[in-house]
Parts: sequence; structure tokens; C-alpha cells
Amino acid sequence: MVRKTRPYLIITLILIGVFVLSGCKGGEEIVPTPFIEGEEDAFIGVPNPASFYCQEMGYELELRDTDGGTEGICVMPNGAECEEWEFLAGSCSIEWTYCQRQGFNIREGEDGAICTFNDGSTCPEYEFFIGECEPPG
Repeated sequence: MVRKTRPYLIITLILIGVFVLSGCKGGEEIVPTPFIEGEEDAFIGVPNPASFYCQEMGYELELRDTDGGTEGICVMPNGAECEEWEFLAGSCSIEWTYCQRQGFNIREGEDGAICTFNDGSTCPEYEFFIGECEPPG
């Protein structure tokens, strides 16, 4: 009787071993993204670039509840108010933008405000503000 149960025992142990080993299969390999000096993303850790821009310019940011949610309003020193994203886009209160305050001209662009320097070269307003580009000279 020992001989008849032995093959079943061996087959059972083999099957258990196969199931156990198949469960040990590794998952997808995670490859970390390498840090590259100078490639820091300006928005990491900044929940809202428009809010950051308003506050870092020294203006008051008011959060107001609306039917659509919360809206950020940037209040300028003269009391003028501008929705924070419109302000960052250069579509209102342009005299208070970083570009204008530095003596350059600003205009609305397709992807945000564009600062035009005295030599005619340009830079996105937010990039100029955070120091990613500078006027020539």
C-alpha cells in the first residue's frame, strides 16, 4: 500500500512546488528616473503655479467659493482684482506682471503670457519669473 500512495504523494508535492514557485514570480521591474542637474521641474511641490506667481509677486491671494468650486483671485496693490490664471496668462492687470515690473512688454500667448525684451527676444512669463530665462545682455 505504501507503493501505491507514494506516486500520488510525489505528484502532489511536485504540484504544490510548481504552484509555490509560480507565486514567486517577480513583478514589473521599477526603474527610477535619474536626477539630471538643471532639469528640475519648476512645478514640483507647487500645487498651483498661478497661486505661487501671485503670492511670490507680493500680492494678496483670496480664495473664493463659487458655484464651480474655489476660485483664486489675485488682488493687486491698487485694489484691482484678477483671476489668478488670467493674471498668469497676461490677460488682465498686465501692469502688475513680473515682466512689466522689470521694464519689458508682455502679451498673451497661446500657452501663457510672453515677455518681450528690449531686443525683441521673448520668454514665457513664468519661466522669466522663476529664472529659467533672462533678458540678453
